[in-house]
Amino acid sequence: MNMFKTRHRRYGRATMLAAGAAVVIQVATAGFAAACPCASDDYVPIQPALTPPAMPAEDQVFLNPPRDVVAAKQPGEIIAAREVHPAFQSIIQPDVDAWQLSYRSNNSRDEPIAAVTTVMKPRGKAPTNLVSVQIPEDAVAAHCAPSYTSQMLALPPNYAGTMGPNFMLPMALYAVTKGWGVSIPDHEGLLSAFAAGPLAGRITLDGIRAAENFKPMELHQGRDTKVGLWGDSGGSIPTMHAAEQRATYAPDVNLVGTVSGSTASDLRDLVDYQNNGPAAGTVFAGIIGLSREYPELQTYLDQHMNPLGQGLRTVHSNVCQGWSVSSFPNLNIKGLFDTPDMTREPIPSKYLDQVKMGNATPDRPTYIFQSMGDWIMPAYATDRLVDTYCQNDGQITYRRIQIGEAYSQAFLSVPGTYQWLQERFDGVPVGSGCNRQDVAAIAKDDSPEMNEWVSIVGPELTASAAKPV
Repeated sequence: MNMFKTRHRRYGRATMLAAGAAVVIQVATAGFAAACPCASDDYVPIQPALTPPAMPAEDQVFLNPPRDVVAAKQPGEIIAAREVHPAFQSIIQPDVDAWQLSYRSNNSRDEPIAAVTTVMKPRGKAPTNLVSVQIPEDAVAAHCAPSYTSQMLALPPNYAGTMGPNFMLPMALYAVTKGWGVSIPDHEGLLSAFAAGPLAGRITLDGIRAAENFKPMELHQGRDTKVGLWGDSGGSIPTMHAAEQRATYAPDVNLVGTVSGSTASDLRDLVDYQNNGPAAGTVFAGIIGLSREYPELQTYLDQHMNPLGQGLRTVHSNVCQGWSVSSFPNLNIKGLFDTPDMTREPIPSKYLDQVKMGNATPDRPTYIFQSMGDWIMPAYATDRLVDTYCQNDGQITYRRIQIGEAYSQAFLSVPGTYQWLQERFDGVPVGSGCNRQDVAAIAKDDSPEMNEWVSIVGPELTASAAKPV
């Protein structure tokens, strides 16, 4: 099933041109889609196809319900729901049923919080399984969250700076072509707490619970639904923390397998690796994001960040990942503080240690892939994480890729890792212990799975706007 083709042919060239014009108009318009809290089985009627979605600041009724309403719910219980139009690059609409769910979760201090996930399923069909895909938001501005960026006529990625995160959306849509249901959580939460892994893991797990609780998703197995996790780069943070916390926080989630690529296992390692490096701007955003979940760390930044750092902190709080990378390459992160290396100071160290991966071991099979040429995440940190998991009896499949880098491997990994997830859904055992292997590449260019993947998200995405009705 090519859902891009099926859905997109309902729109002609004139409609696509109108859509492009609407994207420009939306920057100046104040007519946003409405939302309201509703019963768990109701949802706000879908808005006209060419109505731009509300920016998060104007969407607080849905995104940020009253605290007493949130506190009255259980983790994963739905507060409100609404139907939405997901779209790749803001204009290419897949043939799926989709909703957004507002639900109760908990922060890292066990306080009730509201969270949001976007759920999708094959149009008119009940999904066979559920996969939670964590898109790497990698920013601390609210309009960078996938609940906004994944919608039809959201700010265009090249304007909003979400080209990288939007690149991951087809990976979630591909799961729908396999008959799976999908959950795409806003894993940073309402405060955009990028890099706060334990928080992100909880939001992800409760997003799965919410998807299972939502009757229109037609997950007939409910809490017995088989679940997979998939995340790459910044999306690895919620993915792996969810896998580590499942046994203690959400033992009712029937997780059968987790996939993580370009794994951001330790923010301290990332600061060391990217200080004065090409992705330093995004790593600095991670420090800001972490402080939003931990007030003591936020106070430390207030007191020890120099004027340049404070100014950049303000800038980063209003831009998405693309702008943080392109505008601030080779940033001297450590030079923005009044100490030689803030990551070794007592207060930052306390929280950096809390959020690094490996403090617990996933209790379900886990597939990790890592390119040795990764220019964003240090491969040695992933090696160390795998060593930790293996020493604690984790069921780990680890592939160290000799050729390639971060973004290419994220794309090439999809057919093989989704096939691995399919085997977990089918109950194929992976064996005990660790399976490590160095490979030249993660997928064969001529494999049936790769040909299928490329046929869906390759030429189709670039040519679809030019196709006749």
